[in-house]
Amino acid sequence: MWVLGKPPAFRLRVRARRARFGPMPLRVIRRRSTQALTISSTVAGQRIRRRAQSDNPALAREEAAAIEAELLRTGSYLAATPRSENQQARVARLLRVIGNTRLGAFDQQLAIRFREEMLRPGVSSRAYDDAILMPLRAILHHAPTSRLV
Repeated sequence: MWVLGKPPAFRLRVRARRARFGPMPLRVIRRRSTQALTISSTVAGQRIRRRAQSDNPALAREEAAAIEAELLRTGSYLAATPRSENQQARVARLLRVIGNTRLGAFDQQLAIRFREEMLRPGVSSRAYDDAILMPLRAILHHAPTSRLV
């Protein structure tokens, strides 16, 4: 039985394409009904579907790149959900403790040091996860895409 109804070879081709070209949020596709080129994707939870101004695939890809650049400039592509005051306070405390530490220096020993500096002794592992590990994971996950590395 195939996962998600797709044969394994299809999933491997998609993974290979993503590995080669990176994430491709805006796709140029040809509609079967009209044979028109369409720029389509979902960005920040909002569906984008526009007809390309040209029937030339190369020009349509350039148009998609221009739309993506505009989305990046306006911030709608990277728009995050609003954070609670409690979460903002946790991140602010963590950033004060981190200081000028390079992202490549993050390891388990550094997380333990942050725990000792930020939290009371004997605090639960859940509080450790919420106050230190989850924000650190988010920072490390988004650092390469936000030019922090």
